[in-house]
Amino acid sequence: ALYINWWSFYFEYSKILKSRNTSKLETIMPVVYSQEVYANLKVLDMALFEHKYNREYIFVAKELLKHMPNDNKVLSKYITSLIAVGKLEKALKLTYRLEKVANKGMFKHYIHRMKIYRRLRDEQNYLKTYKQLFNQPRDLLAYQQNTYSYLLSFALSHQTLHNDVPIIHKLYNKYNGYECSIEKQILR
Repeated sequence: ALYINWWSFYFEYSKILKSRNTSKLETIMPVVYSQEVYANLKVLDMALFEHKYNREYIFVAKELLKHMPNDNKVLSKYITSLIAVGKLEKALKLTYRLEKVANKGMFKHYIHRMKIYRRLRDEQNYLKTYKQLFNQPRDLLAYQQNTYSYLLSFALSHQTLHNDVPIIHKLYNKYNGYECSIEKQILR
């Protein structure tokens, strides 16, 4: 029976790969879960997310998170996909989960929240979250190269934050070096 279950999984999984109908994923999972199943789902995870198939990706992320609930990357990509399809309340709730499991120096939960608040037009929480991120230790903000880039983008997009642009620009250059795309972003 176990052999038939595995055979059935791979047969149905190959159909899902061809059709991208990931909504059936939960129903085909084998009774006995293995690292090989996880590896197959990770391949699907990367392909769907890279091609921005957000609706399809959500089903894959749910399955991956059932087995590895603290996977920072999957959780972050899941939130990104939820934002893209307009499921903002669920995405916002998951940012708090991401905050709990994220490693020190990872601030993606703030960035996701700011994107959500901007879409919800919630200026008060947007500014509050921005300040929380901006006031983190500078060396930790530099841990991930794109954090200062996001901060700069957020500061440039909101009139009341324009005073922070020179500070962020200086810190970006200090930790990441000069980059032409950053200069272009400021000049717009």
